[in-house]
Amino acid sequence: MTFEEIMEQIKKGLTSDKERDFSYLREQIKKYEHSEYSKAISRECSKMMYEMLPKEALEIFESTMRKNLEAVYGELQKADQLIKAKEYEKALEITAELVKKADDLPMFRDDTQTAYYSFWELFEEILYKQIYKPTKEIKRADYPFSTIYYLHGCALHGLERYEEEEKYLEAARKWNPINSKIVLQYTENLKERGKLEELFVITKDLLMYTFHKDDLARCYRNLGYYFFENEKYKEAVAAYILSLKYDNDSEDAISDLYHIRTEAGIAAEDLKDEDILAIAKEYVFIPGVSKEVLQMAYGIGNRSLENGQKVAAKYFLGIANQYLQDTEIEKKISEL
Repeated sequence: MTFEEIMEQIKKGLTSDKERDFSYLREQIKKYEHSEYSKAISRECSKMMYEMLPKEALEIFESTMRKNLEAVYGELQKADQLIKAKEYEKALEITAELVKKADDLPMFRDDTQTAYYSFWELFEEILYKQIYKPTKEIKRADYPFSTIYYLHGCALHGLERYEEEEKYLEAARKWNPINSKIVLQYTENLKERGKLEELFVITKDLLMYTFHKDDLARCYRNLGYYFFENEKYKEAVAAYILSLKYDNDSEDAISDLYHIRTEAGIAAEDLKDEDILAIAKEYVFIPGVSKEVLQMAYGIGNRSLENGQKVAAKYFLGIANQYLQDTEIEKKISEL
């Protein structure tokens, strides 16, 4: 039988007696523990069992979950610090345990009506709905799935285990398809495996929705890398100029521009604004932050302010102002 057929059969055995059904579902998990669908069956049955818990038991369960979640975030912080210190083996020991727990967690699994995501920021969820127009109801998983898989991928990258890294970064992207840092780490993986055309396509897509200046600068450095590797030096210079617009201290961009000037005789001063715009048009990428993203952040920020939602207003207006640097917006943020 398929997984769907097994679940349909299990559901037929349910009654309106919660105590009996709870025991019945536990028996079904045991019955199918050697099935190829054992994990999926366990998750679905556990989800139904959770919904049957009485109020008192539910409160105890949720209290335990909160404590466990605090411990998980503590472990993630340790792993992140170890990765930054390039102690990848130690970081991997932590993230491997977190991945196992995340894989086995029965809650927050998609069904026919609902899709769960692990966004890092509120604007990511808004952009996801705007860009992808999902048909299912979007719910936030109260568990850092995307961060766990992302950091596990970063640790594997540091150990040059790129094939394994790809698997976990894809899992991170499934949980948070709109997060720039996850996608940018994925592009680093593509570089290592020589998949330049895929790198080019994904980076151009990312430019449509990334909203942090440092991530935007990295996108253009990706394009510079792609053009340089394909010996399109004028195009590479244009990409690095755009990168420096959003991160003028980037040693990578400055170094690569110097290298191109030395090897190919093309300097940043040789390109005018219209040259950069022409290159962006030819290769179909956005030559700067997305206007739609800026307008959305600014509009939501002002509406939040009108509704007295001060924290949200400061967050969204801050996103817009990092690019606009408008005195009126700065005044609003200062007052908030």
